[in-house]
Amino acid sequence: MFRKIIVSILAVFGASYSLSSNIDFDTPLVEYPDGIIRSSKDAIAEVFKKLEGLGEVDRWLGIFAQGNGHATFELHVKLPYLKLVEDVPNIDSLLSNYGVLIDKERTDENQIAYINISKLSPEKQALLVNDLFKNHYKVEPFEGEADFALGAEWL
Repeated sequence: MFRKIIVSILAVFGASYSLSSNIDFDTPLVEYPDGIIRSSKDAIAEVFKKLEGLGEVDRWLGIFAQGNGHATFELHVKLPYLKLVEDVPNIDSLLSNYGVLIDKERTDENQIAYINISKLSPEKQALLVNDLFKNHYKVEPFEGEADFALGAEWL
């Protein structure tokens, strides 16, 4: 609310200001485990809360999950899009559970899928990403750990 008031005031007086201009793109946006966040699901939710608070950012954010077997899986986010970095079989059935679809009009040079997630709340966006990591990429916790590790870094 406060952010919207400041941006509105600046717009009235002809000033331009970007809330994303103060982002440290060399520092991860979120890391888990960090001793504060309770789960990878909560870490993903924190990513989307922070992104929502930043407003429009013209840079992709990589969300990386790592678990047992040490394989790292990633998704990219630049709102309103979630970009799949590799093919996910049967993705349409998962996406339909969230009421979103692959944007067939938009693909990159490798034909990787873009999903418009603008209709989802930050909480639902986080659930979708968590679902992708756990149920489609099959990321499992490291042995002896309760959850998989997660990082969100600017690309």
